Amino acid sequence: ADAAGRARVRALAHAVAMDIHPVCTLSVVRHAVDTSGRAIKTEDWMRHFIGHGLSALETMLNGPQTGKFCHGDQFGLADICLAPQVYNARRWGVELGTMPTITRIDAALADLPAIKAAHPDRWGKA
Repeated sequence: ADAAGRARVRALAHAVAMDIHPVCTLSVVRHAVDTSGRAIKTEDWMRHFIGHGLSALETMLNGPQTGKFCHGDQFGLADICLAPQVYNARRWGVELGTMPTITRIDAALADLPAIKAAHPDRWGKA
């Protein structure tokens, strides 16, 4: 019933799934590192793209529509996209201290049984 809310959720999900994730898959990073003659370092690449992307998302989350989760108090699509990207941010040493909304949402997500069941540490790291 909330067209504006649905559009916002899609925009938040898009910011992660289309702007951060594609350039941070290991195959893309390996190609960038290899074609640069190793001038590009994997950690630098990941920190740059994940950090910039999550910083932009933090700005997008700065509004009254953000609640316990990315949009309101109900777990949804944007949260599904966010959870693994915050895991990757920590994995690659992205500074999250300037992203209080993302870290707060991530803490709420960590309590959900579905997120716990899908956590990469449970299945082995990629």
